[in-house]
Amino acid sequence: QFSLNFGSYLTPELAGRMAQDNTFAEHAHNEVLETGVELGLVGLALACLFWGTLMGRAWAKLSAQGDSTGGFAPSVGPTLGLLGLGLTNLLDYNCRLSGIGFFLWVSAAVLARSIYPPDKLRFPRWLGRALGIFLIAGFGTGTLQTVQSLASVLLENPREDFLKDLPANPSDEERKIRTGIEADPGNPTHYHELGNIYAKLNRMEDARKAFQKELDLNPGSAGAYLNLGNICFLESGSDPRQLDRALEDYAKSVRLDPNSVEGHFNMAYVYFVKKDLKDALGQLEEVLKRDPQNAKALALKRQILP
Repeated sequence: QFSLNFGSYLTPELAGRMAQDNTFAEHAHNEVLETGVELGLVGLALACLFWGTLMGRAWAKLSAQGDSTGGFAPSVGPTLGLLGLGLTNLLDYNCRLSGIGFFLWVSAAVLARSIYPPDKLRFPRWLGRALGIFLIAGFGTGTLQTVQSLASVLLENPREDFLKDLPANPSDEERKIRTGIEADPGNPTHYHELGNIYAKLNRMEDARKAFQKELDLNPGSAGAYLNLGNICFLESGSDPRQLDRALEDYAKSVRLDPNSVEGHFNMAYVYFVKKDLKDALGQLEEVLKRDPQNAKALALKRQILP
């Protein structure tokens, strides 16, 4: 959905659909679509003319250099780099990331510098400084916004949900739970509560054993698998292999309780940490189907689809 530079890109119909199901349908996934979105069809046509002219001149320059020197042309590197980035940007899923766009335009600048006469690219020093300040300010602002948005997710990741609300006297709480276990040793709820206490006290191995005991008594406990996944996630800082174990436990949890918003979100977060963005988005969609206004899921989705 584009405009001709004379109106708003976001129509009321599209805005209503986005608000209803959180599809982020306005998001462009490559530089060409983004140019069309931001500049309209006129700007997209001018951009295509720029890219075509640049690549045409680069090809002519390469041919001339190859005929005259018989060797490796100096502009072949920027040309291949620009071509590779451009194709990747068009064909790869979710490639409209700031890093790709940055290198795409830097490659274009390097290539233009090598194929155009130097006097064609000069401008006053004051203008160069002004542009430099503008770009640095934009980079700083964008970085700050990204950090703030990511922090909103990090501050509400599985650690927070799992470890909050530590009892005022954990020892007394543990004694009460153990008394309950002695009175009713076959009740899996006691072991779930015991595991939670141990986790809050950072006794992760004891917590793991308690949740395993809960599963021995109740193999269908989605909460036990969820917390085992949380333990593995917490331990992944020192042992990255624990991320895979966390993912396995979270998957078992959501198989037992498909409507678990927390389970799907935790899976999404692990995929996000593992840089498996496609699967992360899939799990976030499962969260948003069940809770369309889930703040954590929306914040993490915006990190994946900036």
